Amino acid sequence: MNIFFQSKKNSENSDYYVRAEKLVSMAKLFAIGTQIPMLQRFPQLKNAVNIKNWDLMCTTCATFAAITRVGRFVKDRSVVEELDEIVSDKLKEFDLNGPGVFENLENFIIDIVKQKNDEITPDLISGLAGAWIVWNLTDKKPIEDEKMLSYTLGNIFFTEFANYFGLK
Repeated sequence: MNIFFQSKKNSENSDYYVRAEKLVSMAKLFAIGTQIPMLQRFPQLKNAVNIKNWDLMCTTCATFAAITRVGRFVKDRSVVEELDEIVSDKLKEFDLNGPGVFENLENFIIDIVKQKNDEITPDLISGLAGAWIVWNLTDKKPIEDEKMLSYTLGNIFFTEFANYFGLK
C-alpha cells in the first residue's frame, strides 16, 4: 500500500480511494469474463480479436464508464482529481499504453458527441464506447452486422461500471 493511499485511509472519502485502487483490476476481470460469451454470441469476432486487445479495450471501457461518472457521487473536485490520478496510474500498471488508450476513447466519444445534435443520453455514450471497442478490435469502423455487437459491448460495460463509485 502506498503512502498516499494510507494518508486517505481515515477520511470520509476512504471508500472511494479503495474503489479507485481496485477499479482497473475489477474491470480487467470483468473484461476477461465477458470474452468467451461474446465470442459465442458474435462469432464474426473470432477472426478479428487479439486477446491482448480485448483485455485492454474492454478494461479501458469499463474503467472509463466508472471514472467519468465519479463526479456524480463525489462532490469534492480535488478528490475526483486524486481518484483520476490513482486510476490512471493503475491503468499504466496494467498496460503502459493504458492511459493513452483511455484518452483515445474519451476523445472518440467527445468528437462524435460534438458532431451530434441529438440529446446526449447514457445509451448514446455506451453505444459509442461499444463502437470504439469494435473499431479497435477489428481495425475498421463497425459495419452493419457489428452494430448489435457494439451496442451490446458498450451496454455491458456501462451497466456494470457506471455506478461503480456509487455503490456502498
